[in-house]
This record gives sequence, C-alpha cells and structure tokens, in this order.
Amino acid sequence: MKKTAIFLALSLVFGAAAYCSVTEKVDKLIATNQANLERTYAPRDMRPNQLSLKLGPPLFLGAEYSYNVMPSLAVNAGVGSIAPGTSTDLGFTYYILPSTFTPYVSAGVNYFGDFSRNVIAGNIGAGVDVALDNALTLQLGIDWVKSLSDSQKPFDNTVWSGNNVNWFSIDGGIGYRF
Repeated sequence: MKKTAIFLALSLVFGAAAYCSVTEKVDKLIATNQANLERTYAPRDMRPNQLSLKLGPPLFLGAEYSYNVMPSLAVNAGVGSIAPGTSTDLGFTYYILPSTFTPYVSAGVNYFGDFSRNVIAGNIGAGVDVALDNALTLQLGIDWVKSLSDSQKPFDNTVWSGNNVNWFSIDGGIGYRF
C-alpha cells in the first residue's frame, strides 16, 4: 500500500511538472541557447554579427562587419571608397549600455590609398546606436581621424588636398544584425 501511494504521489508531481510553464527569462535563454543567466537579451546579445553601410569618415562610403565578442565590445573591419581610392578600417567599439539605445565609443586604425600614395591613420569616435526592431540598427556619431604616417601629399584629388589626414566630422550608418 505504501509503495502504491508513493508511486501515485511521484506520478502526480512529475506529471504536473510536465504541464507547468517556465518563466519568460528562461524561455529567452532557451531560445538563444545561452548558458549565462545574467545576459541582457539586448540585440547585441541575441545577434552578435552586424553588417553596416557607412557614410562619413573613416570609410566615407563603405561597408563594415562587426562581431560582438562580449555584449558591450565589438571588433569591426570595413572597406570603403574615397574619390578616387580606397579606405579600410580595423577597430573596436565599446557599447556603454546593454540596451536597444546605447551610446558607444570607438577606436581603430585606417588605411587610405589613392593607387599612388598610402597613408596609415588612427581614429577615435563616439556616437549612439539604436536598434529599431532587434535586427535593423541606426548609428550616428562623430569621428576624429589623424595621420600616423608621414607622407608627402598623401592625397591630392577631388575630395581634399593637403599633406596629412586630420578630419573631425559626422558619420552615420544603417546596419542589420544577424
């Protein structure tokens, strides 16, 4: 009799557990296949890859790929076009808040070339990143780009003339997280 009562009690407990729902936080954790319960579920957590189209220095008109190695830190690489010539960017972005609207700071190293001369420059920047629907993002920021290499007339074309790169300007972009 005792064995039957214990069997019925355990069957009732385990049977009821099969019909209980888990909390929303656990549902999100299961959906994102994350092991750390302290994650924020911000867009940079759920979708760490981002492909962006950028307008303004340091790429001018280009595409950039970034990967969030942590929810607040991304590594980015991009390629763009200057008229005439190419620009590349390799850097880091630090997101200050773990939310859909976050300010950020960035730093990187850039290469600019017009097929006859080359310049290596560094850049620092700050701005805001807004996630519109957990996949589409908008970025708006300011950047300062300064030459690290010394070259005679690194550029003399339709965009600028001068002996070095020293820009402080606004940049923007639209991105897609996946």
